[in-house]
Amino acid sequence: MAKFNMTAKWLDSIKPEVKRKDYFDLDCPGLCLRVTPHGVKTWSLLYRHGNRLRRLTLGNYPDLDLKKARKEGHNKRGAVQLGSDPAAEKRAAREAGTFGDLAEQYLEAKKRKRSIAEDRRIIDVYLNKRFEHTKVMNVSRSEIGSMLQAIAADAPIMANRVLACIRGIFNWAIASGILETTPCVRLKPPGEEKKRTRNLSDKEIKKVWTVLDSVSTAIGDVYKLRLLTAQRGAEIMGMSWSEIDMDEQWWTIPGARTKNKREHRVWLSAPVMRILRRRLEANQKRNKRAGGPSPWVFPGKRKGKHLVEPKRAFAEIVEASDVKNWRGHDLRRTAATAMTRDLKISRFIVGRVLNHTESKKDATAHYDVYEYDAEKKDALERWGSKINVTVSDLEVIRPVQQVP
Repeated sequence: MAKFNMTAKWLDSIKPEVKRKDYFDLDCPGLCLRVTPHGVKTWSLLYRHGNRLRRLTLGNYPDLDLKKARKEGHNKRGAVQLGSDPAAEKRAAREAGTFGDLAEQYLEAKKRKRSIAEDRRIIDVYLNKRFEHTKVMNVSRSEIGSMLQAIAADAPIMANRVLACIRGIFNWAIASGILETTPCVRLKPPGEEKKRTRNLSDKEIKKVWTVLDSVSTAIGDVYKLRLLTAQRGAEIMGMSWSEIDMDEQWWTIPGARTKNKREHRVWLSAPVMRILRRRLEANQKRNKRAGGPSPWVFPGKRKGKHLVEPKRAFAEIVEASDVKNWRGHDLRRTAATAMTRDLKISRFIVGRVLNHTESKKDATAHYDVYEYDAEKKDALERWGSKINVTVSDLEVIRPVQQVP
């Protein structure tokens, strides 16, 4: 294998021969210029991965000049020394096909991820709309930035979520050996994140509840349970009958579905039980066309899947309620605020109801394994009773104090 001290002038002077011929660079080990009988000059890098000899095509000369070819060759050899196989990664990237194909692979690999339903929605609504049929290798940083700016014009925080999602897809592809680079490098979230403090007043709760009584029973029940249990939307919509003990009135959310990865027990107050009994009756009446009874409390439109965030229906609920500037997650904040403010339940117990993780600086938390079920039960029963009064048409009559 003869090696040559290559120069641009020398490369230009090479003439094609009857058979293709390889010329190896003296400066960069393994860097090869292959010249075909038709005069096509192609750079490649030969290297060993394990016990196998690999060839990685870098590009054609003179589009890829000597300086750039050497730089690329050294970079790839460095990756090989760190254990990578650039040729296999490039082939896998070609096999990944379009961004839509890659996104589907990501969703399948991450199907147990707690926020996978939201990832799927972002992919369907935003990413596939722009990149579904684009080859993975052609998705550029500038195009992603342009898409994010367009989204941020109307929904800056959602633009941040879209960036997090597409960044997660490409990072997963790199970790899985499908890709070796990501177009999301140095892209900054376009929206300014602000901590929300919105919580609904009693009058607003009543307005919203009235609308929830009039919409699709399943969707209305989802938002009622979000308010009554103070749990996260994804946890409510992913609720399965196997997690619920209807006799003992406890809902046990497995650690795989909670944000802090800890199993969480939620007391099912009287109004919650009424909703669940209604859902159970509806589930048992599901006809054969719907596939019979579902394992989910809130079956989705996709066969075998649970309900996902009903964005359009929620927008209609907000408009019909005439309650401004609120989101589904604000119901959780509303419950927590009212429990401390109105019912005088300690913030510590409310934190237990919400399944918040305690500070790592609190050494006692490491030794205290008590689950506070009795306290959580008391808090959620009192909260359920308050909601019953709030949404009813009855006025609370307070006793008149007698003047002595």
